[in-house]
Amino acid sequence: KARLIISFAVLIILTTFAIGLMSLKRASEMITSEAEYSLSSLTSEGEKVTTSRMESQAGNLKAMALLEEIQSMDWDIQKPILQEYIEKSDFTDFGIIQPDGTTNYISGISTQIYDTDSILKIFDGDSYAYKFEVSSTHDQSTLVCAVPIEKDGKIVGGLIGQMDGTILSDIIKDIGYGKEGYAYIIDGYGNVIAHPEK
Repeated sequence: KARLIISFAVLIILTTFAIGLMSLKRASEMITSEAEYSLSSLTSEGEKVTTSRMESQAGNLKAMALLEEIQSMDWDIQKPILQEYIEKSDFTDFGIIQPDGTTNYISGISTQIYDTDSILKIFDGDSYAYKFEVSSTHDQSTLVCAVPIEKDGKIVGGLIGQMDGTILSDIIKDIGYGKEGYAYIIDGYGNVIAHPEK
């Protein structure tokens, strides 16, 4: 009788243990699946917010690029207009890109943008281009947006607007998961370009 009781007890314990493990595994899979779905949805919403904000800034530049003074590609005419607009915008600097990559900024800086720079995609038909950089000329993280300047159906130059790079961190600061989760943005090269800890 004792052996029979022990055998049944061991069998019940092993069965209960196996069922418990299976239930635990299933619950873990369900929680993981739910978390992945929630994070995917959160990422999608974050992308929409970020894209909307960036497109809004690009839209401001596109409107400026339609001005006859900007289309003139005469720096002496363009500069006063850009200086007037800088005070009314979120941009920290404006610049004009010549077809050869020479760029003049209203801050007084002149630089050369080379063919490998992604910002020059505007000369290939892109309606706008963005890049994030630690600017050597401004000594800070900078978000750069550029749009083409068109005249008579031809791209004659580019208009650049520079913003404080921490604007991306401001956009994602309210995106989080649970009590302690947070969002951050990584560029195509694996660099973290936006983070709650600026």
